[in-house]
Amino acid sequence: MPDTPPQRIWSDPSLPATLTIHPCDKPSAICVLVLPGGGYGHLAPHENIVIAERCNRAGFHAAALNYSLAPDHHHPQMIHDAQRATRMLRTHANQWGIDASKIAVIGFSAGGHLAATLAVHAKTFTCADDDLASTVSAQVDAAVLCYAVIDLIDPANAHVGSRQNLLGPDRDHDKKLADLLSPNRHVNDQTPPTFLWHTCDDHGVPVGNAFAFAQACRAHRVPCELHAYETGKHGLGLATDHPPVNTWFDLAASFLRRHLITA
Repeated sequence: MPDTPPQRIWSDPSLPATLTIHPCDKPSAICVLVLPGGGYGHLAPHENIVIAERCNRAGFHAAALNYSLAPDHHHPQMIHDAQRATRMLRTHANQWGIDASKIAVIGFSAGGHLAATLAVHAKTFTCADDDLASTVSAQVDAAVLCYAVIDLIDPANAHVGSRQNLLGPDRDHDKKLADLLSPNRHVNDQTPPTFLWHTCDDHGVPVGNAFAFAQACRAHRVPCELHAYETGKHGLGLATDHPPVNTWFDLAASFLRRHLITA
């Protein structure tokens, strides 16, 4: 669909959440749901529309989700937003030339946590107000996790700020809920193929998060590719000016093509 501008395809007057599709100007079956980071307290601009546009240049449709945030919203609203967005993409698949069986998610930092949660818990947190929940699947077909927050329990890996914003002050010490929302602890044989990248000296979110999810994938024979770069600060986004970290997007795009087009 050449020269088709971005279009908002979902918003909720009772929430700040919005979903905007960025159609690719080349024939494409894959659509990538983009979830920016920001510690569940804000949305990082360089991990949002910029990423959707990069997906377009790679030949993918993209959809940028501005999901609900603290302090006004806490779990499960964030995962409800991501599930709804996935269902909306499937609902509009024919309109945009999307193959409904080829929807991927890419998430950064806390957005990576939301992406991983969507990958392992597509059916766990049902929203009674979602009119598509009983008829349209929220399961993504592949995931790309970029310096993602993963384990909310392990003190060596947990990102306290993201956990506090996600759970809210009344549930921050709820270990059962924190375990449920540590995606590495809930990987199973239905978890989609996953690509992860991280930097080994990330002082914001330790690289152990990526290792933990990759190890869980390996234990359950989930196709997984992990790139642990030697150095680079947290939150690099496309890492345009940080070789060799800037190789990650092309590697991830190849992973998606391999698993969603040639599989």
